[in-house]
Amino acid sequence: MIIKYVTKMTAHAHSQTATFMPKPLYGEAGSGMHFHQHLFKQGRNAFYDANGYGYLSREALFYIGGLLLHGPGLLALTNPSMNSYRRLVPGFEAPVNAFFSLV
Repeated sequence: MIIKYVTKMTAHAHSQTATFMPKPLYGEAGSGMHFHQHLFKQGRNAFYDANGYGYLSREALFYIGGLLLHGPGLLALTNPSMNSYRRLVPGFEAPVNAFFSLV
C-alpha cells in the first residue's frame, strides 16, 4: 500500500497518473505483470539439473507442482480486486488455465 501511495503521489506531483489496474484502457493490451522465479541454494541454481527432465531438478518440479496445486488459492493474492478477477475469462489477455509444458 505504501509503494502504491508513493507512486501515485509522485506521478500526481508531475502531472501524471499512475494506476495499478491490469487493463485500464479499453482496446489496449493489459499488463500481465508476470515475473520470473528462481531459487539459489549455496550459490547454485536449485532449479537446474543437467540430467533432469527439461534440465529441471526435483526441487524445480516440486516447486512447479506446488504452483499448479495452489494456483487457485493464490488468486486471492494475485488478483485481489474485482477488476483483475473479472478478467480471468477466455478472450482476454489474462490466462485462464494453469499448466506445465516444455514445449
